[in-house]
Amino acid sequence: TPPPIFGVSEFTTWPWSFERDLETYARLGVGAIEVCEFKLDEARAAAQLDQIAETGLVLSSVQPRVHSLFPDAPRPEPRLAAERMALYRQSIARFAEAAPGATLVTITGAAPGGDYRRAFDVAVESYRQLAEYAGEHNLRIALEPLNPILMNVDTFVSNLPDALEIVRA
Repeated sequence: TPPPIFGVSEFTTWPWSFERDLETYARLGVGAIEVCEFKLDEARAAAQLDQIAETGLVLSSVQPRVHSLFPDAPRPEPRLAAERMALYRQSIARFAEAAPGATLVTITGAAPGGDYRRAFDVAVESYRQLAEYAGEHNLRIALEPLNPILMNVDTFVSNLPDALEIVRA
C-alpha cells in the first residue's frame, strides 16, 4: 500500500497566486493540491494546469469557479441553477484532461426563497445529471455539507445525512 499523500487546498492560501501556491507547496513537500479554479487566469489556464505536473504535485480535487448549485455569498451570479450547471460542465471539461480521476467539490448554495423542498428536488436531479456528465469525463463530484452557521447563506445542507439523501435519491 502506498503511503498517504498530504494535500493542501488553495482556499487556505486565498490571497496568494496560483503560481505562488505551486512553488510553496512543492518547496514544502506537499504532495497534492486542491485547485481553486478562480485562481487560474482564463487566458493561461491550460498552461497553468500543465505546471502542476512539473512541480511533482498531484491534482487531487478542484473547487470550481462557481462551486454551488444555487447562489451563495461569494458567487451570487448567475442566479439560475441551469446556468450554474452549464458552468459546472465547463469546469468539468477544463479539468478532465488535466486531472483524470479528480473530484470537483461542490456545495448547494442557499435554498432560493428559503424553499428547501424545491431546492432539494432541484439538487437531486441536478447532481444526478452532473455526476453522469463528470463520470463521462473520468471525474467525480463531491457534495460538501457546510457548518450550520452557513445555512441560508452558502448552503441548505449542513450535515452528512442530508447530503447523502441528495446523492442517493
